[in-house]
Amino acid sequence: MTDTDTFVYVLSRILYLFVIGLWVLMGIRAILSWIPLDDDEEESAFSRAVFLITEPLIVPVRSLLGLFFDVEGCPVDVAFFITFMIIGAVAVVPIAV
Repeated sequence: MTDTDTFVYVLSRILYLFVIGLWVLMGIRAILSWIPLDDDEEESAFSRAVFLITEPLIVPVRSLLGLFFDVEGCPVDVAFFITFMIIGAVAVVPIAV
């Protein structure tokens, strides 16, 4: 392997781990959405951090869905589900350079 191949391999692994980390955070967000937390507890700081990290990923999908469909009254967060699936799909696509 040349230095370029090694660099590309290491970079692809780092990107893969980053995407998997985002996917795991999305899963944690889904679980946290079902757990009632008080604002004064330490767990709420963790849940706020998870929501702050994952919300910027969901907002564009939610905006696009709002243009085409009325998803406001839907009991399931469709934008979250689509974003979760997109991140999962990106994680399994091999990076070919």
